[in-house]
Amino acid sequence: VKSPREATFRLRRVVTILDKEGRDDGQMAVSYDNRMFKLKSLTGKLRDETGHVVRSLGKDDQFDRSIIGGSTLYDDSRVRVATLTSDRYPYTVEFAYELEYNGLINWPSWSPQESDQGVEQASYTLTVPADLGFRQTVRNGTLTPAEQTSGDKRTLRWSVANLAPLPDEPMSPPWTDRALILMLAPNAFEVEGHPGRMDTWAGLGAWVDGLAAGRDALPEATLTEVQRRTAGEQTAVGKARQLYAYMQETTRYVNVSLGIGGWQPYDATYVATRGYGDCKALTNYMRSMLSAVNVPSYPAFIRAGAEVPDIATDFSANQFNHVILCLPTADGGVRDTTWLECTSQTVPFGQLGTFTEGRHALVPLPDGARLVRTPMSVPADNGQRRRAEVTLAASGDATATIVTRYTGAQADNVRGQLADATPLERDTWLREQIDTPGLQLVRTDFSAVERHEPVVELPAEVKLGRVAPRTGARLFLKPNLFERWGAVPAPMSKRTQPVRRAGGYVDADTVTIHLPAGFMLEAVPDPVHVESAFGMYESRSTVADGVLTYTRRLEMRPGTHPASAYADYRTFVQAIVKADGASAVLVPR
Repeated sequence: VKSPREATFRLRRVVTILDKEGRDDGQMAVSYDNRMFKLKSLTGKLRDETGHVVRSLGKDDQFDRSIIGGSTLYDDSRVRVATLTSDRYPYTVEFAYELEYNGLINWPSWSPQESDQGVEQASYTLTVPADLGFRQTVRNGTLTPAEQTSGDKRTLRWSVANLAPLPDEPMSPPWTDRALILMLAPNAFEVEGHPGRMDTWAGLGAWVDGLAAGRDALPEATLTEVQRRTAGEQTAVGKARQLYAYMQETTRYVNVSLGIGGWQPYDATYVATRGYGDCKALTNYMRSMLSAVNVPSYPAFIRAGAEVPDIATDFSANQFNHVILCLPTADGGVRDTTWLECTSQTVPFGQLGTFTEGRHALVPLPDGARLVRTPMSVPADNGQRRRAEVTLAASGDATATIVTRYTGAQADNVRGQLADATPLERDTWLREQIDTPGLQLVRTDFSAVERHEPVVELPAEVKLGRVAPRTGARLFLKPNLFERWGAVPAPMSKRTQPVRRAGGYVDADTVTIHLPAGFMLEAVPDPVHVESAFGMYESRSTVADGVLTYTRRLEMRPGTHPASAYADYRTFVQAIVKADGASAVLVPR
């Protein structure tokens, strides 16, 4: 590190590949841009089992491309990918590259180990001006650096040796919760002429919030529409609801990230006139509209992603990749807060979902920025509730009217898959959900996925082929027609990692089956009730007046359990699979 703005990063990695399962480790991908962190060099060598260099990295062994995604308009991010492989094992690949930073908010962290990979030795060396303050923290272990100061330079070196592979087991916690990780952060930094401090959360929050200063002006036409939309609303939440709907109707998410644009939002006029923006720009736009009707709100910087772990709250640094909006509705504080995801055209007002729920967000409030935790849903919030009316024929075929209601994260998932899908893609999705041989869709209605409502309700009429196969005079019917579990996780004799389930939900089915004339029930499945640390399952079949009513409820609970609990999880799933596959037997009267 040369200054709060400039640094050079050099990496050398040597990996011995023992068999074809390790071939992917013969690749190096380096992300860079031509503005803030330039790729100065990338070299590579391939050695045989004796250590002799077989060949060096050439032009044909690498490619360079933009990493702009489909929703990105402007971005100078690129990736150089180099690959060296051999068909003779073992062999060793060696890569080295150098990056030059000009604008330095993130110091590279260090995890010496990758999943299923042993480490002979690894080290991280940091050289900084002696008067430049920084902080360090180590996750999931301990590391003590060797340190020396020479003149105006201070050097620290962390090293490890002989690390056994960490197995990537099913239902393991995220890698960041298991692997040894060194995190580093400067006290002072500078990006494109914008100096800041991050030795406290308040300092980092003030810097990112300051980048948006003066970017809240709206065009007159937009101001007029904002006033019109909120004219009949008396509360802050009512006004926010109207303006959120307006934003969803008139904007879309497009990433615009160049230099300081990675942190600084485009102004509200830019979004209003063009109809697009990234998370920062859209959040700033929504905030600007709320400000125009005297409703205060604040950006909330957060680490987003499905099953992504929370930030390290005791280490103030830029650990964020997303921005949402915080709308306090009581006393100017954070009680009774409404959180708004401004990048989605389908998420209902005030709903976050698994992408950002239960995380700490950095919120620049009037009395200083601080961390605030977003609310966490409970399993009952994330529901799939299905009611089906089934008419069974003596042939074993059936017709059914089905209505499925989705809420919370399950509704988000349905909207995400279907909102922009074609009619054919929607029908294909529904067939996969029902997953019954000989299924024919008679009538479907997917209009609910296009509405911004907390509940997604999907009705359908279907024909079901041979759901009750005949053996002799008997029909064998599995009453659980639509939500059947069929697989049990493989046993593990030497489980080492904790068992983690992320996200909870509740599935509830009520299936009413009208029996064919001339048949009666000889046997029905026994009632089942199973409780576990992982959840609860119950099912029951009742009979009255020629109608079999099957009910099923499954609640899966989030949590992290010791490695020994994996056997308990398998036992729980085995009980579900057995109960879901139980049959009723029909015989002629």
